[in-house]
Amino acid sequence: MIAITKRQRALLDFIRKFMAENDGLAPSVMEMTRGLDLSSTSNVHNMLTRLEQRGVIRRLKFHARAIQIVDPNDPVARASDRDLVAELTQRGWTVTPPFNPRVPHGGNHTSQVQHDHG
Repeated sequence: MIAITKRQRALLDFIRKFMAENDGLAPSVMEMTRGLDLSSTSNVHNMLTRLEQRGVIRRLKFHARAIQIVDPNDPVARASDRDLVAELTQRGWTVTPPFNPRVPHGGNHTSQVQHDHG
């Protein structure tokens, strides 16, 4: 994982604390802006993008509050989507696009994953 700036660390700490206090619910961009006493939501958007690029968080596009803090020690967090699909295929699962292996089953997605029952 690439080092992050003090401001990014402050945002990450805010997100962690907010999620701990709100049963895992991530803060909205506006809540992050207010919580860090920033003047613009674009500052938060930029920091979130940088955190995501550095592999510290994951976000789902077009979903509000869809932030996951990545554990760098989790082998799934370090695996590429291609590796995850290959592992599912090796275990007998049929995966057809569109598929996002990082969205837990029961989430809001349209993946097609079926287990081949031998």
